[in-house]
Amino acid sequence: MSHSSHNGAIAVVVTLDGQVRDLQLADTVTTRTAAQLARDILECIRSAQALFDTGPATRLR
Repeated sequence: MSHSSHNGAIAVVVTLDGQVRDLQLADTVTTRTAAQLARDILECIRSAQALFDTGPATRLR
């Protein structure tokens, strides 16, 4: 399952068990601070994982 950030700058693909398989970043992410980019990537991953009922053991925390 894939999920993109609201502006499309971050896209992730997760497997059925919630593992991250792919991460793509647009050039526009370089305008963010490292801390903000990390938060945005984690939020995108969590949103993709939430599309599955993978259970707490496989979800990124």
